[in-house]
Amino acid sequence: MGSAAPICALMLTLRSTWPGSFRDDWTVRDDGVDIGRIYEEPGSPKPWCWSLDEGPAERTAQLGIVNSGRATTLERATTGFLRAYEQWLARRDSESKSA
Repeated sequence: MGSAAPICALMLTLRSTWPGSFRDDWTVRDDGVDIGRIYEEPGSPKPWCWSLDEGPAERTAQLGIVNSGRATTLERATTGFLRAYEQWLARRDSESKSA
């Protein structure tokens, strides 16, 4: 994978967290802003981890948005990340419209 690769229609990109390394550890970016991370912890039954850095953890929990998770494959981790980020964007947008 190159230095940045699109991962969905939102135009998110993955950037190696450790450039020059062979680690599967990616920073997720939206329009150049870091919004989370997807990485592998080999040896675990669910080795792929993801975390959403948007909003404080207690705020996302109040909104019922899961902000981290584990998966058996990179594809499933990416799906979990995207679901959480889309939920966060929808809540953020609806709150800004009502303000």
